[in-house]
Amino acid sequence: MEGNLNLKVAILIRGNKVSGAERRAINIACELSKRCDVYVELWLDGNLNDAIRDFAIPDNLPVVNYGFGAATSRFFNRGRRQFFEVRNAFGFNLLERKIRSTKIRRLCRDREIDLLHVFLDNGIDEISGVSVFREVTSREEAEIVSNFPAHLRKAFYFNAVSATVLSMLSDDESAGRRGTIGLPLHLKRDFSGDSSNKCKENLIVWGHRMIERKNGVLFAQAVKEFLNLRPDWKVEILGSGPDEVNIRTILEDVIDPSRVTIGYSKNLPEHLERSAIFVSLIEPDNYPSQSVFEAMTMKNALLLSNTGSSEEMFLEGNGVLCDLTKESVLDSLMKLTDSVKDLEEMGENSKRVVEERYDSDIYMERLVSAYNTTLGSLTER
Repeated sequence: MEGNLNLKVAILIRGNKVSGAERRAINIACELSKRCDVYVELWLDGNLNDAIRDFAIPDNLPVVNYGFGAATSRFFNRGRRQFFEVRNAFGFNLLERKIRSTKIRRLCRDREIDLLHVFLDNGIDEISGVSVFREVTSREEAEIVSNFPAHLRKAFYFNAVSATVLSMLSDDESAGRRGTIGLPLHLKRDFSGDSSNKCKENLIVWGHRMIERKNGVLFAQAVKEFLNLRPDWKVEILGSGPDEVNIRTILEDVIDPSRVTIGYSKNLPEHLERSAIFVSLIEPDNYPSQSVFEAMTMKNALLLSNTGSSEEMFLEGNGVLCDLTKESVLDSLMKLTDSVKDLEEMGENSKRVVEERYDSDIYMERLVSAYNTTLGSLTER
């Protein structure tokens, strides 16, 4: 393999729960650990250490706690939620960034790290002698990083998960370097267990953050009517977020283990092994949802909103599109559940499509090439 044979990378993730972006970051670290041209470590904020216990982390992948510890993290998170204006007025943001960056600088020096591949941590500052490769995982993330201080936008390399997210980054003269590689194939081995003998159930899964643009409320409205028409089907709405209260209110009459369950799961693939249909209604685009890739790998038929590049990137005889109306979602659910044989064929097609179109080896080659380009740019500055 070509590249910098001495390249030392830390995949750094900040978060409270394991969802799509966190799973993808862990998969990248696991794949890098198999290469001979890269040394990689997985750096986690203290809140994530317990959350990754279900992942099969390779023995040669060191896991480092780079955060403050649970108590300090709770302090900063509480300040972030409850005292936003006061925090800004008294330099709370600056204090958090300074403390976090001091520890990360020390870790980079002591562990001789060349490049930080950062997921979801907005407290990283410029680090002398270390390249920062900042992953931009969503539309919300694009808005956040576009408002970074000018010196950080110039110093970091921003890697967007899709062309749609890339187009949302600020393009002013101080916007810095940016690009997109795409989304790697989801690796089933990140959760232990043998799924080869699992049978599909009459189960529909929606698994996303419960925020407005992911349309969990719309899905709940359709589900309420769907279950009256298909009483032999079950629905799992998996995730957490501000829309959860509304979703529970809409479905309060049918929340029951045999009909509808709602809540966060740290092991989405376990649900997808049993489900026959996966639903994603994301605006502005379902691509590149990690959950959709996982559902395809687990042989789920897809119900996707007709948004962005969803049809082009995901569908080929393995699902249907719908408009973002209750009537369209309901009609599509009814069509998908008309024939068990057709549904099984769609599930097989999902696995075929993801295996033919998305090769994780190609992604990793491009990623390491981008790492080396970023390191070269640091040397030139």
